[in-house]
Amino acid sequence: MNSAEPPLTFREKCAADRARAEVLKEERLLRQLNQGFLRAHLLPVTVWLGCFWGIIFAFKVWMIGPLQAIHEKTPPGLGPAMNAFYAGDFGAARAALEPILTNPLLASQANILQARIHLAQGHPDLATAGLREARKTALNRTEIDEWIHGLSAAPPEAQSP
Repeated sequence: MNSAEPPLTFREKCAADRARAEVLKEERLLRQLNQGFLRAHLLPVTVWLGCFWGIIFAFKVWMIGPLQAIHEKTPPGLGPAMNAFYAGDFGAARAALEPILTNPLLASQANILQARIHLAQGHPDLATAGLREARKTALNRTEIDEWIHGLSAAPPEAQSP
C-alpha cells in the first residue's frame, strides 16, 4: 500500500504546477505560430470588432431609432409660436400653431395663444371662440371663463388695440 516515493510537499506541488503552466503556454504559442498570423491574431480581433459594431448597430436600431421617431412626431411646442407672437409676426405665429392644434395635450395652450393673436389683431369675437375651444381641454377653466367674461363685457371700442 505504501508507495515507494514520499508525498510531495506544498512547494514541490507549486513548482510542478508552474512547470506545467509553462509547458502549456509554450504549446499554445507553438500552436499560434503554426496557425499563422491570420488565425492567431487577426481573426480574434475581427470577431471582437464585429461583435462591438453589431451591438452598436442593434442599440441604434432598437433604442435610438424609436426615440427619434417619437421626437419627429411630436410638435415643436409653443416656443416658436410665442417668439413669433412677441415679435409681432402673427402670420408666422399662426403657422407655428397649426401642428400644435392637432395634439390634444397642447391644444388648450395653443388655442389661448391663438385667441391672443386674434385679440391683438382686433377680432374679439374670434378670440372668444378660441377661448371657448381652449376651455374644453384646459385645466384652469375658471381663469378662461374670466377671460371670456371680460371679453364679452368690454365695449367694442375697448377691445381693439
